[in-house]
Amino acid sequence: MRVCHRLRAFVGLAVLLSTAIPVLAHARIVTIEINQAKGVDTNVDYARLVEYGPWDDRNYALTQADLAYLPKEETEARDPLPAFFRVWIRKTAIAEGHPLPTSGPAQYPRSAVNTFLQRFEGIQIDGHIYRGINRIDGNRFEVFDEEELEEMGENWPRFVTGEVKITTPVGAEETAIAVNPVDTNFVIAGSNGPGSGQKMWRSTDGGATWSTAISLPGNTCCDATVGWSTDGQIAYTASLVNCGASCGVDFFRSLDKGATWTRSAGLVSSGSDKEYLHVDSYPGSPYKDNIYVSWHQANVQKFARSTDKGLTFSTPLTLDTAFKGIGSDITTDKQGNVYYFFPSTTGSNIRVVKSTDGGATFASSGVTVANTVASFDFPLPSMSTRNAFIYVAADTDLSNGPYGNSIYVAWPDTYNAESGTAANNHARVQVAYSRDGGATWNVTTPHPTSDGQTVDRYQQWLKVDDWGRVHVVYYDTRHSSNRTGVDLYYSVSLDGAQTWETPRRLTTVTSPKINTSMEWGDYNGMDMAMNDIIAIYTDNRAVNNGDVWGVGGFADAPEPDYRLGVPTTTQYACAGSAIDPVSVGVNSLAGYSGTVTLSLPGLDGSAFTGGLFAPNPVTPPTNGGTTSVLTLGTQPGAATGTYTVTVRGTDNQAPPVVKDVSFAVQIAAGQPGTPSPSLPANGATGTPRQPVFTWGADPVAVGYTIEIATDAAFTTIVDTGTPTAATYTPTNPLQPLTTYYWRVRSNSPCGNSTTSQVFSFTTGVTFPEPYCSVAFPNNVEPITHVLVAGIDKTTSPILNGTPALEDFTATVGNVAAGSTASIKVEGNTDGNFTTYISAYIDWNHNGTFDAGEGTNVGSITNSTGTDGKQAVGTITVPSGALSGATRMRVIKKYSSSVNYPGACNTDGYGQAEDYTITVGGDPAYTVGGTVGGLTGSGLVLSLNAGAQTVPVATNGAFTFPTGLANGAAYAVTVGTQPAGQTCSVANGSGTISGANVTNVTVTCAATPTYTIGGNVGGLTGSGLVLSLNAGAQTLPVAANGAFTFPTGLADGAAYAVTVGTQPAGQTCSVANGSGTVSAANVTDVGVACVDDVDDTIFADGFDEL
Repeated sequence: MRVCHRLRAFVGLAVLLSTAIPVLAHARIVTIEINQAKGVDTNVDYARLVEYGPWDDRNYALTQADLAYLPKEETEARDPLPAFFRVWIRKTAIAEGHPLPTSGPAQYPRSAVNTFLQRFEGIQIDGHIYRGINRIDGNRFEVFDEEELEEMGENWPRFVTGEVKITTPVGAEETAIAVNPVDTNFVIAGSNGPGSGQKMWRSTDGGATWSTAISLPGNTCCDATVGWSTDGQIAYTASLVNCGASCGVDFFRSLDKGATWTRSAGLVSSGSDKEYLHVDSYPGSPYKDNIYVSWHQANVQKFARSTDKGLTFSTPLTLDTAFKGIGSDITTDKQGNVYYFFPSTTGSNIRVVKSTDGGATFASSGVTVANTVASFDFPLPSMSTRNAFIYVAADTDLSNGPYGNSIYVAWPDTYNAESGTAANNHARVQVAYSRDGGATWNVTTPHPTSDGQTVDRYQQWLKVDDWGRVHVVYYDTRHSSNRTGVDLYYSVSLDGAQTWETPRRLTTVTSPKINTSMEWGDYNGMDMAMNDIIAIYTDNRAVNNGDVWGVGGFADAPEPDYRLGVPTTTQYACAGSAIDPVSVGVNSLAGYSGTVTLSLPGLDGSAFTGGLFAPNPVTPPTNGGTTSVLTLGTQPGAATGTYTVTVRGTDNQAPPVVKDVSFAVQIAAGQPGTPSPSLPANGATGTPRQPVFTWGADPVAVGYTIEIATDAAFTTIVDTGTPTAATYTPTNPLQPLTTYYWRVRSNSPCGNSTTSQVFSFTTGVTFPEPYCSVAFPNNVEPITHVLVAGIDKTTSPILNGTPALEDFTATVGNVAAGSTASIKVEGNTDGNFTTYISAYIDWNHNGTFDAGEGTNVGSITNSTGTDGKQAVGTITVPSGALSGATRMRVIKKYSSSVNYPGACNTDGYGQAEDYTITVGGDPAYTVGGTVGGLTGSGLVLSLNAGAQTVPVATNGAFTFPTGLANGAAYAVTVGTQPAGQTCSVANGSGTISGANVTNVTVTCAATPTYTIGGNVGGLTGSGLVLSLNAGAQTLPVAANGAFTFPTGLADGAAYAVTVGTQPAGQTCSVANGSGTVSAANVTDVGVACVDDVDDTIFADGFDEL
């Protein structure tokens, strides 16, 4: 019988916008028949493969073994990839040594769809390849026959009201653009496609016209990123290359301003996705012209730098390892500090990691910029197939304006909780800024929010110009009633992203939805040099399959103006003395050529004595800057406290332009006394690793200096703080179980105090310190029973009912160096899935679970955790294991293929438990052996007259859970015999002799039974029924002769045969009917039957004669 499933093409990919089909195009929707008979494995339900992704006829080649490579949360990966490709890419990734993630939406690199198209061209159905698709909902797609689409011409105007078509032929997206910083006539751009591979584009007239596509050497894929050297002589780009299960990253240079390109370096050969480059372009940076490249490998952030303009790159660094994500960007500030941003899929937030040495090293962990509502990506009516991607775009204000050195980052997000249904999501753009080097952040929205339920805004890019204005472009759906079409819009902030001007529409034609797997791609781009600004984006106004367009000239030319700048830090003075000289910056912007007079309006005369600027007035050089130095004294009797000093600039225009800036001055009086340390108390133990230090406050002090060291002489100071209040908490945790020393002094511009008494304290540990932590964010699938070395721990089988890592360190087992110990583990697998169990023991007591300290215990499949299914292994104790209390970790984790978990974990499904094993204490030795011949249920073995019992359900090894001391007697007996069997014990007793007992043998066999029977005589009537043991068995008898009850009785059993039902007209009696079975069949029961006598009395009173 032919079994077919007719579907509206459940198909999806995500590639270059190589076949964009408008929703209303005259294209035939392909109908798919999934024929089970075509599949190679009858165990596979091929129609259900559309649950993973779009249907492709190459799915018919998949076997059940192939599908084992797909994790149970495969359907969470919303990438429009068919099942056969998902299996292929996972197999390849394992072979390459970097398996893909197994849960969440971000399991596949964003380049996976590009790889699918490059290698397999598209969706194959009945011998045809299709690329035109549209997501209906979830993982369901429509497939279009693009051969029926109307062909669109290429006669597009080169420039229309600021817009210009860049790519030819059609079909490209995911764009990047960079303007030459010296000669803005030269502009380079990169895109995914048209066709296969990354293409480069070049303009020599400021973006008005563009070259034809320029191919990079080698096997490139996608994810274009571009830049220039600061002298404008070298153009840069990077691309994903040699894409299989994953991609490598190559770097390219052009010495002729983008006309030709050469490969200069390979950063990584495989395992990579979503690379981005940044050039440190600030003239005063100590790392000017360093090139920084970011990417992710299996969602882990990677970074490399070049200090020779892209000829070579450093060994890649791994950053912020506790958080995973995709879609990074990099910026640098005036000091050359590097800021690496990425959206985290681990915690649904935007993260930044900072380097203060030009990318040589980074902070061990990042900072959360802001939390996001959505994670990774989300569907929208205009982006329902590929989904709108959460990525970051970052830049720094390198101007001398009032917000100079501010850091900015933008990203898309939803207003409300993310939904899998496109119509339920509503997108917005968010911008965060930091004025303190990335330590703290504020978030604003660069567009209206009152229309947030009817207009989507996403696919943003951000750029800060030379005047400190913050520019953001993004897609906006306000001109599409059903939110399926997009325009490019632009917002600008003139006050450091605090407020935003009314957004402007940059495109003149709304682009209808693109119906390919790539749709609009993952991102757009924008760049600006001086006041020359250009944005690059995917446009579908031609309704063909998407083109790359550019739009320029939309930023208003800045008016000539000046800016004032003063220190952002508080200035200090002792009453009666002057503050340190303050440099006031005066900068010319956009050709400003006026003269500025400085003053101090509203200066508090009770606190300050005048003030003098030198020079004053000030004439800054055109488009440059200069300084005037303020000298300011304080009154001897000034009240202590903090004062605001305003510096005003008034220029010589008519009317004059007046600007105010301010700074804080704290005035003190008198020298503070020596502070008294309080907490942690002197000699304290078990102190938290991030303790709160406190001491006696002094009202005269303006601040304090605290020092923490690992020696009393303070030759090794590990932390120094300068808080303004009498409390301090270290930024990073101190080391566990370590003695520290601390001291503090009070600070004042009137003189610092002497240093306080030195206090010491010793840190404790917080479980699981010093060992790594464990997290299972998908589900905690619990370990329910651990048996090892005298430990017998049973715990809850409820999913997510216990922590991912349980603290059972108070539960202790004992082993001897050089011995072995059996370990058995049970656990809940949450259905028909396989979990793998490992045990790690820190034999060398170094506070970590080293390589070689782990044991693969075994696996459990389809277990409730209470059904007796066990993983059984043997732990070998090294002969050199250190004696004493030793940490043991048992960890269980789901995997679709054989993959034993490490001791530390941050993803997936499972649980871990920590125990203590004492090495060299009084070891305990287990008693066990094997059971054979068991077929019945209910066998229970007993050790030492029931001191321990163990139920046995199957043949094989058994071990009593609790070990016995050396020299202890043991005796194994059968506590309860199994149903229908008798088990005997051999080698069951003895004395423990320095080793586990493993030779107890339990043999089970069917219990012998004996039948009960005899003979019947004299039977002439019908209906005789004999009864054994009060009806326990009955036997109808129809004729004289031998009879036997069908079921035998055990030896020693009592039996009693009676007549259950007498035959008609007869009475039967039993002889020899009762007794005890004595190891033989009973055959001598006699049943004699006689006719009944008719004693009827007739009506005449006489018997019948």
